[in-house]
Amino acid sequence: MDKRLLKKFACNSACMQDICQGLASCIKTGSPILFWGEAGIGMGFSARAIHEASRKGKLLRKPCFELDEAAFPEQLFGNSEHGGWLEEYHQGTIFFKHITDASPAIQHTLRNIIENQSVDGRIEFSRKGTTEVKSVNVRFIFSMVKAYDLAMQEGRLARELAEVIRRRGKIFHLPPLRERKEDILGIAHNLIAEMNAKYAQRVTAIDQQAQNALINYNWPENVDEMKRLFEGIFSRYPGIKNITPEHLPKDILDVRETAFAYSFTLKNKEHFSGNLLADTLAVQSTAKDRSVFQIKIEDLIEISRVDDPEFVTSKLRHFVFKLKNGDQIIGNFAEKTIAVKTAYAPSRQINVLDLCEIKPL
Repeated sequence: MDKRLLKKFACNSACMQDICQGLASCIKTGSPILFWGEAGIGMGFSARAIHEASRKGKLLRKPCFELDEAAFPEQLFGNSEHGGWLEEYHQGTIFFKHITDASPAIQHTLRNIIENQSVDGRIEFSRKGTTEVKSVNVRFIFSMVKAYDLAMQEGRLARELAEVIRRRGKIFHLPPLRERKEDILGIAHNLIAEMNAKYAQRVTAIDQQAQNALINYNWPENVDEMKRLFEGIFSRYPGIKNITPEHLPKDILDVRETAFAYSFTLKNKEHFSGNLLADTLAVQSTAKDRSVFQIKIEDLIEISRVDDPEFVTSKLRHFVFKLKNGDQIIGNFAEKTIAVKTAYAPSRQINVLDLCEIKPL
């Protein structure tokens, strides 16, 4: 077992420190893990790091769009003539990439296996068409480029599978780079070390101006985009020792280039970035007349929820709308939902009763 990859996690941000602690608790078990987050955030890297730190066998990385519903049981369990993936990857890991691409029947099969799996990862099963009981030890890891709640609402992630993973293992949201800027330089230095080995170069530093540009950029494609950046720098500028602004593309140097304007937090603790799609928000006054007026999005700084303290469970009293001119407006959304563009959906409808706050990035 090799923990070197696990040690490469950049955990300077509070959110990643919590995740790293959670991952460390998985090392000594064979419990299932589900990673979810935006594309390019490093779910494949995370799966490989956990596998190498905790398992002796091989790693199978299987994109779920390749899975055939009819063939899947035999691929997994094998038949009377040969074993399947469970036997081949005994003491290893099976990583199902983009589990939301798997059919409900495949997700149901996986749910049943995990439900009957021991804490250390042991699975008892029979090959298809036989009665002999086999025993193997396999860890399942899943990933999805989809918001967790949204995936279940749309039926892309089977609720029963999500529940058994949550109950028997761990579910981790890997936040985008723009929400953990403290980790950006750590990731950059890890990638530089990787590129030095690949290209036989000796880049040793990033100057301060270049560091500031990397930190201020929003990285819409996350770690994958940063990796492509350094691949390009090492290819175009062989022999350099320090990375300076002249080596960075214009869109990274221009801090005005941002992917999303706001950070959204919901009552269920879901946290994501996005843009309000409307130009204005209809706000209803808390005064007796309940008048409705419009707030321009361009004038808005943030929105925060205030609950009624007289209730044990949270019950909305009103929202506070803070404007750029210093005004604070107390009121409620006139509409039941607001439309938000996120990395997962071009127009996600958010129930305003589920909203905790909206803050600028």
